[in-house]
Amino acid sequence: MIFEITDKMEKKIQEWDSCKPIDVGGAKFAYTFIPSGLGMVIQVQCDICNRTLDLTEDWI
Repeated sequence: MIFEITDKMEKKIQEWDSCKPIDVGGAKFAYTFIPSGLGMVIQVQCDICNRTLDLTEDWI
């Protein structure tokens, strides 16, 4: 199984992101991938402000 962030998702993350990293490495996001029978649930959580962005594609 491959877990990846597409260019479209990366653009959404950049538009959503408003926090400055506080550690030396610049890390601030936790990515969650949950495979299900309907598709892949993808969420990004900001470790600084604890907001969550849902990147799950529309399920048909």
